[in-house]
Amino acid sequence: MVQKNRSEKGQALILIVFGIVGLLGFAALAIDGGRIYTDRRNMQNSSDTASLTAAASIANYMSANGVYYSNWTCDDTQPWYISAKAQAFSDAIDRAAINGGYIIDTDATDDNGVMAECGVDGFEKFIDVTTYITHDTPSSFAQFVFGGPLRQTVISTARVYPQTSGGFGHAIVALNEADCTGNQSGVTINGTIDIEVNGGGVFSNGCLRASGAHLEVNVDDGGNTYIAEYDTNGGPTVNPAPVQATEPMSGDTFAIDPPNCNHSSMQARTYSNGQTVMEPGRYASNISITSSGSNVTMNPGLYCFYGVFKMTGGVLNASSGVTIYMDDDDLEIGGNVLVTMHAPLGTATAVAPAIPNLVVYLPPGHTGNVSMLGTTGSSYAGTVYAPDAYVKVGGNAGINPTYSTQIIGWDVSISGTSDVYINFSEEFAYQFPPRLDLNR
Repeated sequence: MVQKNRSEKGQALILIVFGIVGLLGFAALAIDGGRIYTDRRNMQNSSDTASLTAAASIANYMSANGVYYSNWTCDDTQPWYISAKAQAFSDAIDRAAINGGYIIDTDATDDNGVMAECGVDGFEKFIDVTTYITHDTPSSFAQFVFGGPLRQTVISTARVYPQTSGGFGHAIVALNEADCTGNQSGVTINGTIDIEVNGGGVFSNGCLRASGAHLEVNVDDGGNTYIAEYDTNGGPTVNPAPVQATEPMSGDTFAIDPPNCNHSSMQARTYSNGQTVMEPGRYASNISITSSGSNVTMNPGLYCFYGVFKMTGGVLNASSGVTIYMDDDDLEIGGNVLVTMHAPLGTATAVAPAIPNLVVYLPPGHTGNVSMLGTTGSSYAGTVYAPDAYVKVGGNAGINPTYSTQIIGWDVSISGTSDVYINFSEEFAYQFPPRLDLNR
């Protein structure tokens, strides 16, 4: 009997069908996959831009309305915060629509909106603005392989930090982390005087020492903070009571760029004894003014000293807006000088390359001394930035200088037998503008 094979007709059709399905899958992967990638990139760009736009809007609002690090708290019920967020959200929504045609709102619970929240991390205060964009990518072939939309969600967060002065708004900052075993370690206050610190407070990375039976230290609208050790001698009064913290303050966090002593306007200058007017420029030689009859005026601008600048008698008038840069030597203003030394303050226009609100600058690595005393009626205004130097302020009997300033040093000493007033104001302190970070 003859065996007959079954017909294999139609099997090729099945293989062709499977082949077509496979080809469609590859087509979906190639065409729709590329479209998904392009869409996601555009979505991410729009989300990033919207978050940065909102963060910049909040930064501009804070700058325009006097919101600083020192007067901002993480409280979303504050009127300024409510107003700033409303404008920021509106700007983010507009930016997402312009930069991609994405429609978002102020409800981010559906992954398609913008939100903001404030926070504190160590010394840092910040507001995070987060934008969510969800979008369905049109499909050409993928629907033949699997059902459902090609939906994607992207997220971006921009963090905005408020405008702040160096030292995060403290009036006095000592960066030395040593304990109280040395003579100069952190902040040292001694004498038979009253110290009045109005605003900002005192912060020492290391020792905070107060000595003197009749010494009284009062800090209004701020505190007294130390990291390593608090030491007293003679029963001084310190209000409020010093508090120990755990996190030292890094000088790198608020490093100030040096003044431009190579600016085209900076000329080589010399000073002769008896000279009554000093001009901005570079002074290469030591300057020592000792006569009680000296009457010297510093015209506004930047003064770069490459030697000692010392004045122990007479009158020094630098009230029109100066920045003093000490390259590698000491600045010494004695207790017998009637001195007025002011940086270009607030909204005043600085004579370039003087720096607004910066009155004295010693570069990092300069381990010298800054002595800022003066007779009754003397005043200093602006930030003193000497992160590796020893800074001394105060006065003797009958000497009552006023410091409308901020002092940042390695060690800071306040001493004498006459009351000292340190009036901290954000308006008169060197300011770091609000800054933005983008985190996806």
